[in-house]
Amino acid sequence: MLHTAAAAEICNPRNQAQLFLRQSNEIVFNSEAEVRFELAGVEELVGFEEFLNIVDTRNELRVNLNAQILRDSFRADLVVLLTDGNWTRGGTAFCIGYLDEWGRLDFGYAVVEADAGGGAFYLCPRAGPRLWL
Repeated sequence: MLHTAAAAEICNPRNQAQLFLRQSNEIVFNSEAEVRFELAGVEELVGFEEFLNIVDTRNELRVNLNAQILRDSFRADLVVLLTDGNWTRGGTAFCIGYLDEWGRLDFGYAVVEADAGGGAFYLCPRAGPRLWL
């Protein structure tokens, strides 16, 4: 899980990541899905700032060179960016799909609002199912 500096000001990103992970795994276990999330790491995406809306933020995340380098170095299938965008429109979680090098949809990047997630099983319902549905 990546996080912005703004997100780190309102929560502990490592604790938030572990909470999201436990909740997401509980959801997929209860759904009898044969999927399990593992935390590859928690890192600040240095220099990344949230845009005025979540759509622009997730678009920038997908093309951000540092995010791609961290994704590759951790060998992560899903990159979740924990933010403090305080968006009033456009949602509080957004998964991006684009075509990979083989022309298949790749949903490898998600943006989650730090103070909207956790306690309400927020990460997995918004980001997770797009991995396997």
